[in-house]
Amino acid sequence: MVRDLSFLPNGSRLVICAWSTSELFGNQICVVNVASGQIESRYPTPAYGGPLFGGAQISPDSRRLYLAGRDTLNFLYNRCIDLTTGNELWHTEPQKDAGCTTMALSPDGRFLASGSGYEDPAIRVWDAATGRFLARLDGHSSWVGKLVFTRDGRGLISAAADQTIRFWDTSTWTETRVLRGHTDEVHAVAISDSAQLVASTGKDGNLMLWKEDGKSAADGYRRLPEDLGENMVLPLDHSRVLLLPPGKPPALLDLKRDSPLRSLPEIGSSADVLGWFGTNVLCHWNGNNRILVSEWRGGQFIQRGAIALESGQRPTGFAYNPARQLLAWTGGASATSVYLASLAASDRRIELKSDVPGLVLLLFSEDGKHLATRTWEGDSLRAWNVETGQIVASIGERVDNVAFAAGGRVLVVAMAKGENHEIGFYDLAHPDRPPRRVTAKDKPDALAVSPDPRLVALSTVGGQVRLYDPGKGALIESMHGHLNAALGLAFSPDGRRLISASGGREVVKLWDVATRQELLTLAGTGSSLNNARWSADGDVILVGAPWQAWRAPSWGEIAAAEAEAKTREE
Repeated sequence: MVRDLSFLPNGSRLVICAWSTSELFGNQICVVNVASGQIESRYPTPAYGGPLFGGAQISPDSRRLYLAGRDTLNFLYNRCIDLTTGNELWHTEPQKDAGCTTMALSPDGRFLASGSGYEDPAIRVWDAATGRFLARLDGHSSWVGKLVFTRDGRGLISAAADQTIRFWDTSTWTETRVLRGHTDEVHAVAISDSAQLVASTGKDGNLMLWKEDGKSAADGYRRLPEDLGENMVLPLDHSRVLLLPPGKPPALLDLKRDSPLRSLPEIGSSADVLGWFGTNVLCHWNGNNRILVSEWRGGQFIQRGAIALESGQRPTGFAYNPARQLLAWTGGASATSVYLASLAASDRRIELKSDVPGLVLLLFSEDGKHLATRTWEGDSLRAWNVETGQIVASIGERVDNVAFAAGGRVLVVAMAKGENHEIGFYDLAHPDRPPRRVTAKDKPDALAVSPDPRLVALSTVGGQVRLYDPGKGALIESMHGHLNAALGLAFSPDGRRLISASGGREVVKLWDVATRQELLTLAGTGSSLNNARWSADGDVILVGAPWQAWRAPSWGEIAAAEAEAKTREE
């Protein structure tokens, strides 16, 4: 088992720390000549402590090797070997109940720092030329997993099993900062001097980025507040999102910038937000008798119109179509009518009567010509032609998901059939024709509609992502990749990428729609993530709840990564 690797700054030598489970004295440090690929020398190391213990460093001039030793009483110490002669130049006093968990050599080769474990988790600093003890750094309460000097040698950073990362000033050997955020042992830490970032990772599986000021960096991955439920994160324009925290006013968050939440008390309570439509339209209830429609322009919401409701009651179901400025709402769980009004003629109402009460889940087609409604339980669905008032689809059984596709010309309905599913395609221009149906195994979960009118996607609890042509009502291809259920699903704004959400170490999978190739898998938090969304500019991926965001890789970055992988394979 190789537990540690380190290069010389000039890349000429590589030090390998290897640990064996089969041989008591099989543990060794190997020095490799990179140019020849040959092992130049081997040095036995103690088996004491197992694979997490030990370490080695090589001096900048390639003349000295620093590693751990062991005496006859099984006490560990540090030693220095002359690589030219193989002779030991010095060793430190044996350390009882400490051991060596990791080593770091300062860039100028003057200082050797060694981490400890077991009952004594102190960091010790030595004169690298003589082995003289210089300082003991106390602060960690559990074994030290990694030590790294900054490039200028003025700082030392330590990561430990006590879930902390600590910074030390090498001029005084005093602690200057402690970073906390991991939920388990921190095993590794790395520094990017140019970006002024520190990265850490460990047993909890999280990779965390920290800025120079010690704050967690938002570049690449960000956790959103924990109290946000499934319908409480609404993408706005660019990479901004509107958050609807319970019991508070809505708040604005820019996912590309490490800026604080901006509260929007002028909107009222988050509970009064009826929905976000398109990329810049917000509809909310004024708490009295009016539905307000506002547009996000120039960093603020500007009211564009209002619809007054005679009942004075907040709508139970609601939908808005930006293309036609058309609103639809229902008045209660027992109501059998759906009402429509336009901002252009706000005093005029259209009533769509239904034989089914409680149609509270409303969805307009993109062109605003059709409206689909479903009960909360999903046991009935009705769809209307808005212009004629004609019912164009009527389903009296459980509907798990519904979407409009092919530019609003086709209604797509996914239904569970026992442990399997059926997906139906209704031609809305010819409502008298029976729908095209495709059956397959596993229960359905989410539907996603592509900007390409020839494509719609369905995720299943069996882990498949299935692509369909809605105009033909035919399966195009099934994509396999998830070990568990595929849940949330969304096409990127340009239609070239597709994300599917699951949970655990495969929270998000990113797919190339044209090639059906899985581009990457992102780990995060949460075991069952039913919502997947893109920012309006396609630069940020959102899944939840718990809600979290990633910077989406560009096509250039994807191409570069694939070229690098191909080169490695060759």
